[in-house]
Amino acid sequence: MPVISGSTYDNTQKRYNVTKVLNPDFSINLEKYREYSPVFVPFSYLLSYALNFAAVIAVFVHCFLYHGKDIYHKLRNKNFGGIDIHRRIYLQNYKDTPEWWYGVLQIVTLGLGFVTVTRFSTGLPAWAFVVALLVAFANFVPQGILEAFTNQHVGLNIITELICGYMLPLKPMANLLFKLYGFIVMRQGLNLSRDLKLALYMKVPPRLIFFVQIYATLISGLVNVGVQEWMRSNIKDICTTTQSNGFTCPNGRTVFNASIIWSLPRYLFNTGRIYNPLMWFFLIGLISPLIVFALQRKFPRVKVFKNIHTPVFFTGPGNIPPSTPYNYSLFFALSFVLHRIKKRWPLWFNKYNFVMGAGVEAGVAISVTVIFLCVQYPGGSLSWWGNNVWKNTYDYQSKRYYVLPENETFGYDNWW
Repeated sequence: MPVISGSTYDNTQKRYNVTKVLNPDFSINLEKYREYSPVFVPFSYLLSYALNFAAVIAVFVHCFLYHGKDIYHKLRNKNFGGIDIHRRIYLQNYKDTPEWWYGVLQIVTLGLGFVTVTRFSTGLPAWAFVVALLVAFANFVPQGILEAFTNQHVGLNIITELICGYMLPLKPMANLLFKLYGFIVMRQGLNLSRDLKLALYMKVPPRLIFFVQIYATLISGLVNVGVQEWMRSNIKDICTTTQSNGFTCPNGRTVFNASIIWSLPRYLFNTGRIYNPLMWFFLIGLISPLIVFALQRKFPRVKVFKNIHTPVFFTGPGNIPPSTPYNYSLFFALSFVLHRIKKRWPLWFNKYNFVMGAGVEAGVAISVTVIFLCVQYPGGSLSWWGNNVWKNTYDYQSKRYYVLPENETFGYDNWW
């Protein structure tokens, strides 16, 4: 198999043909699975899964060791540590949003969630929906603290898939929805918290921002679905690996493949199975923060120990797949340049860093829109070395270390 790939494979080195193992209701037929092939996962998936297992546990341990006392006191008294000066001035000039507004919104969204999972053919029972929400709730504070300090977060997509895979095996659709409710609920909650904090600093009235958030959520949901349906109807070969304009849907394929993989955890990750050693990373995630914490306390002046942050360390490569070493090499290069700028011209960096970041992001968004509407969609192309060189890499070409002879298979004989 290729080392870096967003696809999964069968025992003939071909991309796993999911249609061979699915029932009409999109559940996995175990008999068909036995007749076809086990799922083989490239190293890129294994790296992502292993580090995510460690990161999910490390977040809780790190949060307990470094912020446990603050959380305890804050839960007992929300004003512990004093009220932020910006918030005090903010509330003196604007009416705060009543908590019952959020309560009503919570009831409405919960009702919609229950209707979705029970009235449609999702395969996700109501009790599993509740479990997914509990997972999101349990991770909200640790993940929020991590993001507040580091601007990083640990994805819950893999751990939620693992939980659902054991609770509801052989049900990819249910697995997908469980992941969305267990991860995206927490993610959107943190995004809302971040926006409310930004509104506080920008002096936007809290009641206004409440309604703006609801309005934006409704509009973005409709626009996203509409754009996706338009793309599916108007872009030829969309989401195939050979799509001429690069609309290969790497994120979508990764999510789809993950829903299949994690519907079969018993056959892939149980004791004696091929990927069972990955489970040791849960223990690594538990122990690593304890070791780092002890070293930092024992040697407080050693800079190397002081700069180690285990959740960030484990979650760093978490975007592989769908990202590739090509993407990460650019990340490292730009990070090095920005680090040198910060050290050489700190005043300039402090003054213009965020403005520059916003400008670059806006420029990318505008250029993508213009290039697609004015060049690619009418049938044109931008073919030059900078756009094509990455296609000469082993990652893009899915190079294999060993090519099987025709009619030969690899792997183990008993996979069920």
